[in-house]
Amino acid sequence: MCLGTSGPDPFHYPGLNQGPNNQPANMLNPQGNEDNHFIMTGGIDPYAGAGIPVVFPGGGTYSMRLGNGQAEDGGESVSYSFVVTPTNCNFTYHYAVVINDGGHPASESPYFQIRMTDGNSNSIDCATYDVDASTAPSIGGFITLPGDIFYKPWSSVFIPLNNYMGQNVTIQFITRDCFASGGSHFAYAYIDATCGPLEIISSSPTVCGGQNVNLTAPLGAATYQWTGPGVTPPGNTQIATITLAGAYTVTMTTFGNVPCTFSLDTIIPGSPGNPVSNFSATSACAGDEVQFTDQSTPNGSITQWWWDFNGDNVPDETIQNPTYAFPTPGTYPVRLLISWPPCLDDTIINVTVISNPTSTFTVTSPVCAGISVSYTHLTLPTNREV
Repeated sequence: MCLGTSGPDPFHYPGLNQGPNNQPANMLNPQGNEDNHFIMTGGIDPYAGAGIPVVFPGGGTYSMRLGNGQAEDGGESVSYSFVVTPTNCNFTYHYAVVINDGGHPASESPYFQIRMTDGNSNSIDCATYDVDASTAPSIGGFITLPGDIFYKPWSSVFIPLNNYMGQNVTIQFITRDCFASGGSHFAYAYIDATCGPLEIISSSPTVCGGQNVNLTAPLGAATYQWTGPGVTPPGNTQIATITLAGAYTVTMTTFGNVPCTFSLDTIIPGSPGNPVSNFSATSACAGDEVQFTDQSTPNGSITQWWWDFNGDNVPDETIQNPTYAFPTPGTYPVRLLISWPPCLDDTIINVTVISNPTSTFTVTSPVCAGISVSYTHLTLPTNREV
């Protein structure tokens, strides 16, 4: 649950028992466990198997399991209250549900409910969620198992609480076995929650010319729609890719029985300038060191250099002006990647390394002392070009 950094250890709450061995009842464990509230630490659900890890797979370390999977005409609830602040007004709960259908009317079927109230005990309708055994097949997101069992894998729901600053809000999760005269069937759920500020997170503080920036909206909305000068289509997912500086807005619709619409805005400035990668290299023969000289612009603003001499995308040098010896003659595509945070640029320049020159000569022999000798000197060109 979203307890905050100063909240108590959830294992120490009265009435909560540690899992995962306290599993719900099933065909292999028909008695189950009579306790109805557990903190789960790992494993998979006995009915859904890998379809429901008992801990939220999106980064959770434990979850609350409400209900025990035993048809005992029981009902359970758990609630949590907290004061809304700018640091926790993005409230997201995560849940997974298992429901056993007995073919009863909705009024007698097992169900799972979520309710949230403000500081005056008024309903926060965006958070309201209801599902029972009669609606699970058609409400969306549920998977059917043999034995008239339906389960919904982990789902995330975002609740914007910016309009409730300073209020003590309460969220409540409820499960209920069916209470029909013709038999009993169960419902249970796994629950986790996270809190944070309401904000759009940018992968970069500025937009550099020609480079993409990702904008991430809060997780758990039913729909997303991004607007702004450089949104890359389709622009209707949690993460939007942009290519231009400017003002951006994401409009979100929440899940729940009474969806609400909420918008967030952000301004992404442009970079003060874009770096341009460039360099020169001296002539060299195979085995000789080539001197590389950085000529990137703007001069004095570049903070990182990344040289790749072998074409393997692994940095061979990270200094501004390195030397490197190529062992054999040939043409080598040398790459220089530079950084002027947060902007990057790279270039590839072909460096030609020539063969080492050889020298030989011929002479007319034999010769006598004091007699002029005629010889021919043969040599390969010694010019070295890059």
